[in-house]
Amino acid sequence: MTELLARSGFRRLLVGQAVSSLGDWMATVALMALVLNLSGSATAVGGVLVLRLLSSMVAGPIAARVTVGLGRRRVMLGADAARVAVSAALPLVGALWWVYPLAFMLELLSLLFLPARDASVPVLVGVPPDAGQRPDEQAVESRLGLANAAVQASSYAAIPLGAAGFGLVYWVIGTLGLTGAFGGRAPYLIVFWLNAATFVFSYLAIRGIALADTDERLDAGSTGSYLAGLRVPLVRTLLPGLVCVAVGLGALFSVGVLYVQQVLHSSPVQFGLMIAGFGVGGCLGLLLRGTPAGWPPLRRVRTGAVLQGLTITMMSSTGSTTMALLGSILFGATATVTLLASTGVLQQWLRPGERDLAFAAVHATVRAVLALAALAAGVAADLAPAVDWWISLEPAQVVLGSAGLVVLAGGLLVRDTPR
Repeated sequence: MTELLARSGFRRLLVGQAVSSLGDWMATVALMALVLNLSGSATAVGGVLVLRLLSSMVAGPIAARVTVGLGRRRVMLGADAARVAVSAALPLVGALWWVYPLAFMLELLSLLFLPARDASVPVLVGVPPDAGQRPDEQAVESRLGLANAAVQASSYAAIPLGAAGFGLVYWVIGTLGLTGAFGGRAPYLIVFWLNAATFVFSYLAIRGIALADTDERLDAGSTGSYLAGLRVPLVRTLLPGLVCVAVGLGALFSVGVLYVQQVLHSSPVQFGLMIAGFGVGGCLGLLLRGTPAGWPPLRRVRTGAVLQGLTITMMSSTGSTTMALLGSILFGATATVTLLASTGVLQQWLRPGERDLAFAAVHATVRAVLALAALAAGVAADLAPAVDWWISLEPAQVVLGSAGLVVLAGGLLVRDTPR
């Protein structure tokens, strides 16, 4: 890790991402709270998921073209600069007609930023374009695995810190008696302005990276598009496993609170503990990213997705708080192993141009499936009846169990070797 941090470009990217991830998670919590505050409707909060789905549909076709035309560094700088303005403006008007479009823009800009970031990591850590065919392939895989783990760790660590940061801001504003200021939007103003400041930090960090470090383009005459990314054989090999992760995440986050109420007979605090367990599992998955030693990355993707499906199915059948918490930890670990193995193999086995196309297609597809799965799970939980045959199951258990079986089946579709 010391060797990676000695590389100025990677160090700048990592620090910038750590800071902006903290602001991003604070803003994510604040956005849901702001929508609920403005509307008083849980359905309106669910509309945020619809925005994520729509932004994926828009960003998918254009992300690769933008990266191809401008280069990765310019895309990241432009996305950060735009997110500063959007985040600062979002809480200024207390109306959903204002909040929804700006929230859509934030998600769209993130979907432009992330593929450019992930495609830049191999260059920043000194991995050559033909790394997948070199004699030292395992050493390259180890370096990429460590680099990706560091980037993911900065995001996982920001989940509890971001939620706590929003709570702290809300408490301080209340203690000062300013909760009613700006039409009751004072806490949200502070949080979104802090988020804008973190994007400024990320912009300055990336600006200091040499242009040659990340400005790799496709060969002359090539074009970038979402469909071109889906036509990359390795992407088609990996997508079943990644879609499985998205289905599992969407179902668990959408039905989690209902599961806690109906099955565990507990409060939303228990759901918060499950989210914390997911974060702990994510850290465990970072430690297990190369285990067992010698396993091909695609086998790790397949195994991680299958284990994730089994975990969700197990959680759906238990009424034990302890087992649910252990399940959330295992869920976080298996999801992380799958995502890291997938990211590493795309970075290592693809040429620079293909890498841009692949990450644009993967990020857009996974985000869209995540939002769609969350929406479908929520609707199904409202409509599904309780089951009382040879085993009694609440609607939340029926939905989670079904999602677990879908994830399990999808994981089995992942091939151990690329097409």
